[in-house]
Amino acid sequence: MEIRGKEKNKWVDDSYFLIGKALFYKQEYSEAIEMFSFINRNYEGYITDLSILWSARSQIQLGNFTTAEEQILYLEREVRLKKADYALFLEITANYHIKQKNWGKVITYLSKAIKYSGDKRKRLDLHTSSVKYIINLKITNLLIMLLTKLCE
Repeated sequence: MEIRGKEKNKWVDDSYFLIGKALFYKQEYSEAIEMFSFINRNYEGYITDLSILWSARSQIQLGNFTTAEEQILYLEREVRLKKADYALFLEITANYHIKQKNWGKVITYLSKAIKYSGDKRKRLDLHTSSVKYIINLKITNLLIMLLTKLCE
């Protein structure tokens, strides 16, 4: 509720952020992006950084990789995230590189995410994913090597 142009309820921005996250989990990515951009336009502080992070996550799901890359680069250069949020940022960045099929960077970002993740279950999941992509990278490199030898 705004009184004389100032927000009097300090939880409104958090509520909008939760609505955006709910829209993301409902797989309504376009609406989630709209909610996160609304937060960026109307509020200040750490919540705007989180909304950019979740907006990038939504953009990746929609396949808008250029926008997602811009947001990821902004977060990487300009924003200092808390440890748990930084772990999420690393996961999102790894997911971006998965969609781009850039396996070397996937492994790098997943390894960093394992380091910053506080939850044991999450770390185990990240280790499993990391091993899967390492194997994928090794197989890809092996196939390339075999194909080049066959072509000689």
